[in-house]
Amino acid sequence: LWINKSDIAPNSLVKLFEIVRHCTAIGVQTEPGKVRCLDGSDVWIVPLYSWYAGPDDDPKNTLYIPGGLTSWKDLTLKEMGWSDAYFCKWPTLKRRASGSCPSLAQLFADMNTERLTNDYDAPVITFSHFVPRPELMRASIQDETEIALERNIMGLPSPDWKEKEFGTRFNFSRVAGSNILDRQLRKIGSMIHVYGHQHRNRDRTIRRVRYVSHCLGNPRENGEGITWGIATWAGPKLIHGHC
Repeated sequence: LWINKSDIAPNSLVKLFEIVRHCTAIGVQTEPGKVRCLDGSDVWIVPLYSWYAGPDDDPKNTLYIPGGLTSWKDLTLKEMGWSDAYFCKWPTLKRRASGSCPSLAQLFADMNTERLTNDYDAPVITFSHFVPRPELMRASIQDETEIALERNIMGLPSPDWKEKEFGTRFNFSRVAGSNILDRQLRKIGSMIHVYGHQHRNRDRTIRRVRYVSHCLGNPRENGEGITWGIATWAGPKLIHGHC
Protein backbone atom coordinates (compact mmCIF):
# COMPACT_ATOMS: atom_id res chain seq x y z
CA LEU A 1 0.00 0.00 0.00
CA TRP A 2 3.00 2.27 -0.34
CA ILE A 3 2.49 5.29 -2.55
CA ASN A 4 5.31 6.24 -4.92
CA LYS A 5 5.68 8.76 -7.71
CA SER A 6 4.32 6.39 -10.36
CA ASP A 7 1.09 5.67 -8.47
CA ILE A 8 -2.17 7.08 -9.79
CA ALA A 9 -3.95 6.43 -6.47
CA PRO A 10 -3.98 9.54 -4.26
CA ASN A 11 -3.63 7.52 -1.04
CA SER A 12 -3.12 4.02 0.36
CA LEU A 13 -6.80 3.36 0.99
CA VAL A 14 -7.74 4.07 -2.62
CA LYS A 15 -4.84 1.88 -3.71
CA LEU A 16 -6.20 -0.98 -1.58
CA PHE A 17 -9.61 -0.73 -3.25
CA GLU A 18 -7.94 -0.66 -6.67
CA ILE A 19 -6.01 -3.84 -5.82
CA VAL A 20 -9.24 -5.56 -4.74
CA ARG A 21 -10.97 -4.51 -7.96
CA HIS A 22 -8.04 -5.82 -9.99
CA CYS A 23 -8.16 -9.14 -8.12
CA THR A 24 -11.84 -9.47 -9.01
CA ALA A 25 -11.11 -8.70 -12.65
CA ILE A 26 -8.48 -11.45 -12.95
CA GLY A 27 -10.36 -14.05 -10.92
CA VAL A 28 -8.58 -13.81 -7.57
CA GLN A 29 -11.16 -14.35 -4.83
CA THR A 30 -11.11 -11.84 -1.98
CA GLU A 31 -14.53 -12.62 -0.49
CA PRO A 32 -15.49 -15.49 1.85
CA GLY A 33 -15.99 -18.75 -0.02
CA LYS A 34 -16.90 -22.36 0.70
CA VAL A 35 -14.60 -25.04 -0.65
CA ARG A 36 -15.00 -28.80 -0.93
CA CYS A 37 -12.26 -30.91 0.64
CA LEU A 38 -11.00 -34.18 -0.84
CA ASP A 39 -12.84 -36.14 1.85
CA GLY A 40 -16.15 -34.59 0.72
CA SER A 41 -16.52 -32.18 3.64
CA ASP A 42 -16.94 -28.43 3.22
CA VAL A 43 -15.09 -25.57 4.88
CA TRP A 44 -15.47 -21.80 4.67
CA ILE A 45 -12.37 -19.69 3.97
CA VAL A 46 -12.91 -16.17 5.33
CA PRO A 47 -10.28 -13.44 4.75
CA LEU A 48 -10.21 -10.58 7.27
CA TYR A 49 -8.96 -7.09 6.52
CA SER A 50 -6.55 -5.82 9.14
CA TRP A 51 -3.93 -3.26 10.10
CA TYR A 52 -1.80 -2.87 13.20
CA ALA A 53 -2.88 -0.81 16.21
CA GLY A 54 -0.12 1.32 17.67
CA PRO A 55 0.26 2.31 21.34
CA ASP A 56 -0.29 5.98 20.46
CA ASP A 57 -3.13 5.87 17.94
CA ASP A 58 -5.07 2.92 19.42
CA PRO A 59 -3.93 1.94 22.94
CA LYS A 60 -7.13 -0.06 23.54
CA ASN A 61 -6.50 -2.50 20.68
CA THR A 62 -2.71 -2.52 20.37
CA LEU A 63 -0.55 -5.59 20.96
CA TYR A 64 2.23 -3.27 22.13
CA ILE A 65 4.49 -4.48 24.94
CA PRO A 66 6.57 -1.66 26.48
CA GLY A 67 10.22 -2.48 25.99
CA GLY A 68 9.39 -5.18 23.47
CA LEU A 69 10.62 -8.75 23.58
CA THR A 70 14.32 -7.96 23.20
CA SER A 71 16.92 -5.62 24.63
CA TRP A 72 16.77 -3.37 21.56
CA LYS A 73 15.74 0.24 22.11
CA ASP A 74 11.99 0.87 21.96
CA LEU A 75 11.89 3.36 19.07
CA THR A 76 9.00 5.09 17.35
CA LEU A 77 8.13 3.93 13.81
CA LYS A 78 10.02 6.76 12.13
CA GLU A 79 12.99 6.43 14.47
CA MET A 80 13.36 2.76 13.57
CA GLY A 81 12.91 3.49 9.85
CA TRP A 82 9.61 1.61 9.50
CA SER A 83 8.77 2.07 5.82
CA ASP A 84 5.00 2.32 6.36
CA ALA A 85 5.61 5.52 8.32
CA TYR A 86 7.16 7.08 5.24
CA PHE A 87 5.47 5.50 2.22
CA CYS A 88 1.87 4.89 3.28
CA LYS A 89 -0.36 7.88 2.70
CA TRP A 90 -3.71 7.85 4.45
CA PRO A 91 -6.74 10.10 3.93
CA THR A 92 -8.15 12.11 6.80
CA LEU A 93 -10.42 9.70 8.66
CA LYS A 94 -14.02 10.73 9.15
CA ARG A 95 -15.04 11.24 12.76
CA ARG A 96 -17.74 9.06 14.24
CA ALA A 97 -21.01 10.40 15.70
CA SER A 98 -19.35 10.30 19.12
CA GLY A 99 -16.71 12.70 17.86
CA SER A 100 -13.90 10.16 18.03
CA CYS A 101 -11.72 9.34 15.05
CA PRO A 102 -11.18 5.62 14.28
CA SER A 103 -7.66 4.22 14.14
CA LEU A 104 -6.42 2.51 11.00
CA ALA A 105 -6.81 -0.85 12.76
CA GLN A 106 -10.47 -0.05 13.45
CA LEU A 107 -11.01 1.28 9.94
CA PHE A 108 -9.79 -1.99 8.41
CA ALA A 109 -11.76 -4.01 10.97
CA ASP A 110 -14.93 -2.15 9.98
CA MET A 111 -14.50 -3.52 6.45
CA ASN A 112 -15.18 -6.98 7.92
CA THR A 113 -18.59 -6.10 9.38
CA GLU A 114 -20.65 -8.04 6.83
CA ARG A 115 -18.34 -11.06 7.14
CA LEU A 116 -19.00 -11.22 10.87
CA THR A 117 -22.72 -11.75 10.40
CA ASN A 118 -22.73 -14.18 7.46
CA ASP A 119 -24.46 -17.53 7.99
CA TYR A 120 -21.61 -20.04 7.72
CA ASP A 121 -23.00 -23.55 7.35
CA ALA A 122 -19.67 -25.36 7.63
CA PRO A 123 -16.46 -25.05 9.71
CA VAL A 124 -14.63 -21.74 9.23
CA ILE A 125 -10.96 -20.99 8.63
CA THR A 126 -10.15 -17.28 8.84
CA PHE A 127 -6.95 -15.60 7.78
CA SER A 128 -5.26 -12.22 8.00
CA HIS A 129 -1.89 -10.68 7.34
CA PHE A 130 -1.42 -9.27 10.83
CA VAL A 131 -1.08 -10.97 14.23
CA PRO A 132 -4.33 -11.38 16.25
CA ARG A 133 -3.00 -12.03 19.79
CA PRO A 134 -0.04 -10.83 21.88
CA GLU A 135 0.86 -14.35 23.08
CA LEU A 136 1.73 -15.33 19.52
CA MET A 137 4.64 -12.92 19.37
CA ARG A 138 6.62 -14.83 21.99
CA ALA A 139 8.33 -18.12 21.16
CA SER A 140 7.24 -21.07 23.27
CA ILE A 141 9.50 -23.93 24.37
CA GLN A 142 7.89 -25.95 21.58
CA ASP A 143 8.80 -23.29 19.01
CA GLU A 144 12.44 -23.35 20.15
CA THR A 145 12.40 -27.18 19.94
CA GLU A 146 10.98 -27.03 16.40
CA ILE A 147 13.74 -24.62 15.34
CA ALA A 148 16.37 -27.05 16.64
CA LEU A 149 14.67 -29.88 14.69
CA GLU A 150 14.51 -27.78 11.54
CA ARG A 151 18.22 -26.97 11.80
CA ASN A 152 19.03 -30.64 12.33
CA ILE A 153 17.17 -31.56 9.11
CA MET A 154 19.11 -28.81 7.32
CA GLY A 155 22.42 -30.15 8.63
CA LEU A 156 22.98 -27.18 10.95
CA PRO A 157 24.10 -27.36 14.58
CA SER A 158 21.70 -26.65 17.42
CA PRO A 159 21.23 -22.89 17.78
CA ASP A 160 23.10 -21.04 20.48
CA TRP A 161 20.53 -18.24 20.36
CA LYS A 162 16.85 -17.93 21.21
CA GLU A 163 14.27 -17.02 18.57
CA LYS A 164 13.45 -13.77 20.33
CA GLU A 165 17.10 -12.72 20.05
CA PHE A 166 17.40 -13.45 16.33
CA GLY A 167 17.39 -10.59 13.87
CA THR A 168 14.91 -8.32 15.70
CA ARG A 169 16.37 -4.85 16.10
CA PHE A 170 13.22 -2.98 17.09
CA ASN A 171 10.08 -3.40 19.18
CA PHE A 172 7.99 -5.47 16.78
CA SER A 173 4.96 -5.32 19.07
CA ARG A 174 4.39 -1.73 17.90
CA VAL A 175 3.44 -3.01 14.45
CA ALA A 176 2.41 -6.63 15.13
CA GLY A 177 -1.34 -6.43 14.73
CA SER A 178 -4.50 -5.80 16.71
CA ASN A 179 -6.65 -7.65 19.22
CA ILE A 180 -9.70 -6.54 17.21
CA LEU A 181 -8.80 -9.41 14.88
CA ASP A 182 -9.17 -11.98 17.63
CA ARG A 183 -12.56 -10.63 18.69
CA GLN A 184 -13.75 -10.77 15.09
CA LEU A 185 -12.53 -14.28 14.26
CA ARG A 186 -14.12 -15.58 17.46
CA LYS A 187 -17.39 -13.84 16.65
CA ILE A 188 -17.36 -15.65 13.30
CA GLY A 189 -16.70 -18.94 15.07
CA SER A 190 -13.38 -19.68 13.39
CA MET A 191 -11.73 -22.99 14.29
CA ILE A 192 -8.39 -22.13 12.65
CA HIS A 193 -6.84 -18.72 12.03
CA VAL A 194 -3.94 -18.41 9.60
CA TYR A 195 -1.79 -15.29 9.70
CA GLY A 196 1.65 -13.97 8.73
CA HIS A 197 3.66 -10.75 9.08
CA GLN A 198 5.91 -11.71 11.99
CA HIS A 199 8.36 -13.97 10.06
CA ARG A 200 8.10 -16.45 12.93
CA ASN A 201 6.22 -19.73 12.66
CA ARG A 202 3.56 -20.80 15.12
CA ASP A 203 1.08 -23.64 15.50
CA ARG A 204 -0.71 -23.11 18.77
CA THR A 205 -4.20 -23.57 20.18
CA ILE A 206 -5.52 -20.87 22.52
CA ARG A 207 -9.02 -21.05 23.95
CA ARG A 208 -10.14 -23.61 21.38
CA VAL A 209 -8.88 -21.69 18.32
CA ARG A 210 -5.83 -22.97 16.47
CA TYR A 211 -3.46 -20.23 15.26
CA VAL A 212 -1.07 -21.08 12.41
CA SER A 213 1.75 -18.99 10.96
CA HIS A 214 3.78 -20.85 8.33
CA CYS A 215 6.02 -18.15 6.86
CA LEU A 216 8.83 -18.66 4.37
CA GLY A 217 10.79 -15.83 5.96
CA ASN A 218 13.58 -13.89 4.30
CA PRO A 219 16.67 -15.77 2.99
CA ARG A 220 18.57 -15.35 6.25
CA GLU A 221 15.66 -16.55 8.41
CA ASN A 222 14.99 -19.47 6.10
CA GLY A 223 18.64 -20.42 5.90
CA GLU A 224 19.01 -20.36 9.68
CA GLY A 225 15.91 -22.52 10.23
CA ILE A 226 14.15 -19.76 12.15
CA THR A 227 11.01 -20.30 10.05
CA TRP A 228 10.64 -23.84 11.31
CA GLY A 229 8.53 -26.36 9.44
CA ILE A 230 9.67 -25.44 5.92
CA ALA A 231 12.19 -28.28 5.68
CA THR A 232 10.04 -30.57 7.84
CA TRP A 233 6.99 -30.24 5.58
CA ALA A 234 8.96 -29.80 2.35
CA GLY A 235 6.12 -27.74 0.95
CA PRO A 236 2.74 -26.29 1.95
CA LYS A 237 1.50 -27.21 5.40
CA LEU A 238 -1.75 -29.16 5.66
CA ILE A 239 -3.84 -27.55 8.39
CA HIS A 240 -7.28 -29.10 7.89
CA GLY A 241 -8.43 -32.50 6.64
CA HIS A 242 -7.70 -33.06 2.99
CA CYS A 243 -8.41 -29.61 1.57
